[in-house]
Amino acid sequence: MDTLDAELVFRLPPGARQPAVFPSFADASGALLLDGVAFGAATGEPLVRYAHSNSLPPDVRAIDITEDAQGRWVLPSTTIDDFRRWLTMRESGQAAPPIRLVMP
Repeated sequence: MDTLDAELVFRLPPGARQPAVFPSFADASGALLLDGVAFGAATGEPLVRYAHSNSLPPDVRAIDITEDAQGRWVLPSTTIDDFRRWLTMRESGQAAPPIRLVMP
């Protein structure tokens, strides 16, 4: 089983909607990668935890993401494989930490 090299850390652009504990994720073409509400209902565990940018260790890099008109978090193509590995780990019960969203 592949493991993640590091925790997934994302940053939404200024003006994005209020972050959610169970966000949905999509790729740049609009394909749904994860329905966060359904996943949360099935597991009862939050998908996301929040951190202030000044509380991150210096070696942690936050990946900039966007939000579509439906409020889904749109991941850059360079992050899709890592996200899918994370999701596989979470679904199998392995210790995949919640995604961290960096707040200003």
